[in-house]
Amino acid sequence: MFEDFEVEFTSTVIEGDVIKYIAYTFNVHLNEEIIGNGSFYVFSAERNSPADVREQCDALSSHMYQTMSAVKVFPDYWSLDDYKTNEEMGLDNSNYDDSFDDPIYQNGRSMGVSDLAQYEDKSFSDNTINVFGKLALLSEIKIKKEFRRKGYGKLAMEALEEYCSLHDTDFILLKPFPTETDDLKLENRDLDIEKTEKAIDQLLNFYEPLGYKRTMGRTDEVHLVKQLSEY
Repeated sequence: MFEDFEVEFTSTVIEGDVIKYIAYTFNVHLNEEIIGNGSFYVFSAERNSPADVREQCDALSSHMYQTMSAVKVFPDYWSLDDYKTNEEMGLDNSNYDDSFDDPIYQNGRSMGVSDLAQYEDKSFSDNTINVFGKLALLSEIKIKKEFRRKGYGKLAMEALEEYCSLHDTDFILLKPFPTETDDLKLENRDLDIEKTEKAIDQLLNFYEPLGYKRTMGRTDEVHLVKQLSEY
């Protein structure tokens, strides 16, 4: 059934508004036919501050900014381990409490006109996953209607995870938010709450068996994270 299944990736290094990152697109092939596609972005928390990564995500899309705000970001595993040790011993961890200090966004927050105003001053939820290193944010993945519910979406995600692992990515993050379907049009997602919630539940039922875990961070919505690296 899956003998002629393949996922093809392409990448572009981008000098963003704030930091450099890598943009990936991919096509899902079956018997030389493209049956799906998607995109994701990889950011380095080792080379950039969490605030800079969030700002770059905000410049790309509000969903990506929300997803990055749903986790607590560390530059590497050893910093996270040090943070956990300090926490267990009741020591000061204030040096790990990042904030967004850009004066433009400070002004935007005070005016209530920046997306960053939503989360930067909020505390982290108890349901927060800690991440570190290289972070892949899945923007979207789509499988054509006639090929859905046949295992191709799962295969595509497995191929994406393998590809990310080969490129030393530590975590994959995403927001389980529905794309347009026959029952749910894009312009109605914020209005048709019942259908949107049903679609989100379906996405959670798809991703959680694949090992993705829920995180809230500073946000008010569920996001998902899967760790790829092992320490």
